[in-house]
Amino acid sequence: RKELGDGSVQNQQSLERGQTWMLIDNVAGLPLSVQLGRIALIERRSWWWDDDLDAVRLNYSAGKWRLETGLAQELARKSSAESGIDPNTKDVTRWFGNGSFRWAPRHTLEAFWLINNDSSGAPASGTLFAPDTEDASDAKLRWLGLRAAGEARYESGHRLGYRADTAWLSGREIRTRFNEMPDGQLSADNSIERNVSGRAWDIGAYWRLPDVATFSLGLANGSGGISSDTSDNNFRQTGLQENKGRVTGVKRLRYYGELIDPQLANLRIATIGVGLRFLDNSSVELLQHRYRQQVASSQLSGSRLSEDPEGTNRDIGREIDLFIAMREWRHAEV
Repeated sequence: RKELGDGSVQNQQSLERGQTWMLIDNVAGLPLSVQLGRIALIERRSWWWDDDLDAVRLNYSAGKWRLETGLAQELARKSSAESGIDPNTKDVTRWFGNGSFRWAPRHTLEAFWLINNDSSGAPASGTLFAPDTEDASDAKLRWLGLRAAGEARYESGHRLGYRADTAWLSGREIRTRFNEMPDGQLSADNSIERNVSGRAWDIGAYWRLPDVATFSLGLANGSGGISSDTSDNNFRQTGLQENKGRVTGVKRLRYYGELIDPQLANLRIATIGVGLRFLDNSSVELLQHRYRQQVASSQLSGSRLSEDPEGTNRDIGREIDLFIAMREWRHAEV
């Protein structure tokens, strides 16, 4: 249901396909599984990915080691309301992977990789497209990253936890400009090819007092720099991320801000928080985020705000989130 600018209402019905897969376990008697179909690609912080993809995935687990890898490409449109596969994902092949080593109880080292190969090709100059059917970027991008996370527990009941993520981005991109025609169609303009590179990191820690409160700190940084016809030095996340996970409470939240919820690109985010546990499975969290761009820009990637920055000041502002979750009952939660 969509309310239009003139006050009228547009209703639309559609069918949408979700997860539909087949899993083969213990292949050849090994701790190996194969999964085929539309699968859920999720990791616990959703910093790398949290999305449904048409893919084949292998998963191998042996003792302290685990390896997951696969290939993904969208094979059909997701919804009957769409005319075809989303132009931004059409002909995009993804090789993803995650390996982990549990070197001690509650302490893990992980590696991530994602290689995107967009073979759709740039449109010829003058080609016309209906709105929302154009593809402005055709890129071959590579992400590599490491993660360390763990928790120390003491006899006094105190707990100290830590996490650290880092990622490197490199590749090449063909970028196409589009001009709007009088009839509303979009006309492809000239295309440029440029190098893409960037880096990002996200670190955090928490201290949990026994039966009282938890204090948390976080600092995340996505590089920003030159964005020209020859190079783009702004980090960009994979496009599969959700940036959602548990901080100190019983339920996942958007840890970069429930309101702004930005992508970690040309941005530094400082977070401080306090959480309280009450009842058996309920919590309240208070988080403050401070946002500052690396280079002043009128773009704030992924922002849920309707307004854009003016691009004259690196300081974006602050957000305060109060998050209450109650999960005391089997069939209901608040």
